[in-house]
Amino acid sequence: MNEKGNRSSLKENLTKVVAELFSTSGTVRCKTLSVATGVFIGLSPVWGFQTVTAIAASYLFRLNKILTIGSSAISLPPLIPVIIYGSYRLGGLILGSGAIDPDYNSIKDFRDITEGMLQFVTGSLVMALIVSSVAGLTTFLILRRQERKRNRKAGN
Repeated sequence: MNEKGNRSSLKENLTKVVAELFSTSGTVRCKTLSVATGVFIGLSPVWGFQTVTAIAASYLFRLNKILTIGSSAISLPPLIPVIIYGSYRLGGLILGSGAIDPDYNSIKDFRDITEGMLQFVTGSLVMALIVSSVAGLTTFLILRRQERKRNRKAGN
């Protein structure tokens, strides 16, 4: 698929997720948990398996499938270097003295990458928890506001 086709597909998927988010079906709680779970999975170190993990989580926890899977797509290719770097940095802050400095110019082989795996996984999970909490809270606030507007219009 060419670049234009990729953008078109991404736009269609985003439109579908936004339409599902603001639809009147489903509860605010379910939608909020779906978005937060999807973002958590998308930032977790299960790369290559986010969609499968999101599908499994949405069925297991009875979440909105479209929102969970759509939200797990947060790790788009342009964001991957930022996510990896942020995960190493955050893991370094948490682990303290045993941390490595993620200087990508000095990585020579696979051992250099795996040396900081605990740091990366720790940082990745903490980052996923923080960002998914913010995404969930933001989703909740937006949906509650929309629900109040809808109720006011129905009351008039």
